Amino acid sequence: MNTGKINWVFHNASAAIGDGDLLKIRGDFQTINLEITGTAVASTLIFEGKSHDAGAWYPISCVNLSTLAIASQTAGKDELWQVDLTGLIQFRTRISAINGGNLSVDGKVVGWLWQVI
Repeated sequence: MNTGKINWVFHNASAAIGDGDLLKIRGDFQTINLEITGTAVASTLIFEGKSHDAGAWYPISCVNLSTLAIASQTAGKDELWQVDLTGLIQFRTRISAINGGNLSVDGKVVGWLWQVI
């Protein structure tokens, strides 16, 4: 077994409300670390996932790796969050409010890659 890592950009200096780029989750994806940066004076970022194609988007609990707080949204910046992707088929970081600047959300997905020799 090898650990695989994939970089994913949800928002790149987004200055408007929006869903960002959706992450379609493969079966070998386990977790994602999310780094939130930007210049926004005020913002709300909601972590959401869905478990099947016709399903609704639901808030997903994530862990702030600095404080170990658990939440499904954040108003902070310069934060690192971790999300368990088990059982989800898609994940997004939706900007529901933003004022006076922008937000960037970059992810690193970690999963298991199986090698057949």
